[in-house]
Amino acid sequence: MLRRLLLSVALMTAFPAMATSVVALDIVEQAGESTAIVDAIVGHSIEVVDEDTGQGYTDTTLHIHSNVAGTAPEQIRIRQIKGERPDGTRFFVVGDAEVEEGERIVAFIRKYPDGFWYFTALNQSVWHVADRGRDPRVTRSFDGLEMYRRTERGVLPANESPQNFDTLSQLLSELHGLPCEGAR
Repeated sequence: MLRRLLLSVALMTAFPAMATSVVALDIVEQAGESTAIVDAIVGHSIEVVDEDTGQGYTDTTLHIHSNVAGTAPEQIRIRQIKGERPDGTRFFVVGDAEVEEGERIVAFIRKYPDGFWYFTALNQSVWHVADRGRDPRVTRSFDGLEMYRRTERGVLPANESPQNFDTLSQLLSELHGLPCEGAR
């Protein structure tokens, strides 16, 4: 009896799972929303605070190895809504891409009129290159994303994972030359 009571209390006080609801985009749809698709090395990140709004950001340098599709300069700063306000409040967007300094990634990116670059569709826009072998493996995380599909009946939960690839050569072959039409 006590065991059931403790289990019930634990279940009632458990934190709800957090996720960001997004439309699952295949690579053609993502390219259409992107300014470029890049093969890049992640550089240094810094936290910045907009003095007017108090909004905190993390700006991460990407060193572009090659433009797979579209065009981006040799070095850009990706902006993410992630950081700490002067009052100590920390915040982030659940499901946004997590990248590490020195890591190689292939990413869909978009330049907005504010002059900053962003990952086009959070986590689903970044493939992590797992090793440096002859044909490196690539992985993509959907952590923190609740995926939906557009259908004739509206937007419904996605029943399958978005398109994925096993190796860098497979990924680059599919991405090369896709038309990037996003804002510049």
